[in-house]
Amino acid sequence: MFYKKLTIVITILMFCQLCLAQNDEKEYEHLFQLWQEDRALAFQEWNFTPTLSSLGPDERTKSYNALVAKSAKLIPFLLKHIKDKRTQEEYRLYISLLSSILKIKFEYKYLKDEKRLLLTDYDIKYPSLISLRMQGNEEEFVYEQELWWDHGRLRTPEVFAKKYQAYSDAIKEGDEKAISCKFEQLQNMGIIILPNLLEKMEGGDNTLLPMFAYLSGQNQLNNVSECRKWWDANKEDYNELLSN
Repeated sequence: MFYKKLTIVITILMFCQLCLAQNDEKEYEHLFQLWQEDRALAFQEWNFTPTLSSLGPDERTKSYNALVAKSAKLIPFLLKHIKDKRTQEEYRLYISLLSSILKIKFEYKYLKDEKRLLLTDYDIKYPSLISLRMQGNEEEFVYEQELWWDHGRLRTPEVFAKKYQAYSDAIKEGDEKAISCKFEQLQNMGIIILPNLLEKMEGGDNTLLPMFAYLSGQNQLNNVSECRKWWDANKEDYNELLSN
């Protein structure tokens, strides 16, 4: 009798989780459609207002910010559409959202002989959009964020270790310019390093608190215990990002 009741409870919970996931996806789809409408209006206004920026309208509308505010919870939804890649323009929009959420700033190197780009930290080579356009193969272009997700994400522990060591060495040397540079390079790894940062902070490195606060989007965090409490309450949202 006990196991029968337990099975019923588990089934109900799974059904509730499925309903919540479906509702979340409907909300994300709705916000994405709103963003596309907002973008269209922004472009229309930009076209008829000569005094606005020549770089084009700001795509970071209210609906865009609402999507980005979902943070890591939005990643599975974005990946699904990125892999579908229905049109190059829609693909670019989903990548834009993913980039804002991941908060990664890649380091590049142009390989002249190979006419390819290299993501130096992750040893990923790929053709540039310009070179593909010249060949008439623009539809084959894959953005860095997708390449990183598929081929670089799992290298995070070793890249983090290298960059954290460089940051620690700069602190020991007392070179303020180098400290700032290495701090930024470590932070540029994005939200995927939140658990790594927390581990170092709990080990005594309080200099990482501003980095954790920025990457988590929780500027009100004041100490390590608050960071731990926030992470424990939200870490399930990062399962897709941290999975193997």
